[in-house]
Amino acid sequence: MGPLFELGSVDLDGRATETARQVVVVGFHDAAPVETLTAIGHHDVDVAVVDQFLELGVDGGEGDVAAFVLNERVQVLGTDEARDLAQDPNDLTTLDGVSRGAHARSLSVSDLLSITIPSSIIGMIPKRLFLVLSVAVASFGFSAGVAGASTKPLIVSGVSEWGALAYQLVGADAKVVSLLTDPNADPHEHEATISDAASVAQASVVLENGAGYDTWLEQLVSAQGSKAAVINVGKLMNVASGKNPHLFYNPLAAIKFVKALTKLLAHRRGYANIEVRSTKLLAQLNAIQSSVESMATRCDHVKVAATEDVTSYLLEDARLDIVTPEALRLAVGNGVDPSVRDLAAALDQLKKHPAFLIDNIQTATPLTDELVAQAKSSHVPVIKVTETMRGTNYVRFINGVVTKMKVDLKIEGCLT
Repeated sequence: MGPLFELGSVDLDGRATETARQVVVVGFHDAAPVETLTAIGHHDVDVAVVDQFLELGVDGGEGDVAAFVLNERVQVLGTDEARDLAQDPNDLTTLDGVSRGAHARSLSVSDLLSITIPSSIIGMIPKRLFLVLSVAVASFGFSAGVAGASTKPLIVSGVSEWGALAYQLVGADAKVVSLLTDPNADPHEHEATISDAASVAQASVVLENGAGYDTWLEQLVSAQGSKAAVINVGKLMNVASGKNPHLFYNPLAAIKFVKALTKLLAHRRGYANIEVRSTKLLAQLNAIQSSVESMATRCDHVKVAATEDVTSYLLEDARLDIVTPEALRLAVGNGVDPSVRDLAAALDQLKKHPAFLIDNIQTATPLTDELVAQAKSSHVPVIKVTETMRGTNYVRFINGVVTKMKVDLKIEGCLT
């Protein structure tokens, strides 16, 4: 895949090697200049170096990326084989990791990238280069099956909560794709994938959480020079990077987001009923906000605990006092160990019986397990939450957390 594309001990330079045990030959006819990639760019990538890395050594050694455009077929050769123009170009029997029973014998460049590279090569690619590779593949039409053949406009959200709100708002008028959907994964550790880049390349609207939560998505939009309209919730709420980025646990942010997306789409063709859906959705969100304001009025300064800051906007809006040391909550959220002093203080606060403990199970560690165990031992109710919501109903998701808070505050005695 290029004379300089050396990945550890694997050298894919067009010559068979004992390490690789196979070589992939890509054949095509017309070439687009590599210089077209310079328009993509990235703030910490040397484009001149990337130019060399992205060269494809094919046929006579031409350096270009037209294989992405033409989606040419590949020919797989074993180390003991020579290229034979009469050989079946779809014979994949010598390619390790590709089962003839699981994959079609006819393999295109995009299929090769989506099947082979992620499993055997991507782990060896420098991270800064991987972003550029992702952008390049998406820019040259590699869809990865994200949008399929749908003719509906595509709305792409990094965070599942904003994607779910968009889905409730647009209904069947558009296709909504959320890129962070695994409630068992830590979203703070997510890195852009080729599939993410392909989604952004086809989007008409991109929904960013902002505030430093999904910087990878902002970089994809910027790197591709995307023409998609962008809504950044952090900017809507004037929350800068470095502040608490978990804006999806703030009903006021959800209300402002729905109004902004409604305004953006209301005058676009194909969204005839969006005003009706928006009115209904805003009424539901306002009802949740009213419940939060009721807690603020009746339960002002009631003490609660939290393993980290995922729901802090919601708790602060309800004027509840989070007694768990802030330093510990920030440490857990950032994946680092808190001080022994802060841990001791957090455990001691739980023994004093706050109204409840909020536990983000998506960032569970032995330390947070210890806090949960102490809460249960002290008969403190535990409300389990996640950063990544399941399903497509944001109202049900956020109202579920608010309802659990109200139940525990009734036990506390401040709500009737």
